[in-house]
Amino acid sequence: MKLIGPTQANFIPGRLSIDNIVLVQEAVHSMRRKKGRKGWMLLKLDLEKAYDRIRWDFLQETLVANGLSEVWTHKIMAGVTDPSMSVLWNGEKTDSFVPARGLRQGDPLSPYLFVLCLERLCHLIEASVGTWDWKPMALSCGG
Repeated sequence: MKLIGPTQANFIPGRLSIDNIVLVQEAVHSMRRKKGRKGWMLLKLDLEKAYDRIRWDFLQETLVANGLSEVWTHKIMAGVTDPSMSVLWNGEKTDSFVPARGLRQGDPLSPYLFVLCLERLCHLIEASVGTWDWKPMALSCGG
C-alpha cells in the first residue's frame, strides 16, 4: 500500500523542494496575467510550527483512515498524549503539564506521523477539488 502521494515532492525520486518554488512562481505569474472579473486566491500553508499544532483527534482519525488496527492506534496515541512536560525557569523546574496537541520534536515516530497527517490533508484538499468546493487553477491549456 502506498501512503505517500505525488503531492509530496520531497519523497519522489527526481523531484526537489525547489521545484515547488518554481511552480508557485508560475502560478503567481499566471494569476497576474488572467483577465476578467473573477478573482483568484493562492493559499500558502506555513508548516513552520505545524508539529506543535497537529490536533490529536485529527492524528487519531488519520491513523484509522490509514488502516491501523485499534490496538496500534491506541498504542501510538498513548505515546503521543500520555507524556507530561515541565519547563526550567531560572534554573527551577516548574510544575508538570500535559500538552493538548502537537507532536514532540525528537520523538523518532513524530516525522512519520507528521507525514501521514500531511498526506491526509492533501487527500482532503483533493476531495474538495473533486466536489468543486475548491476550483483549481489551470496554469496552461492542458495543465
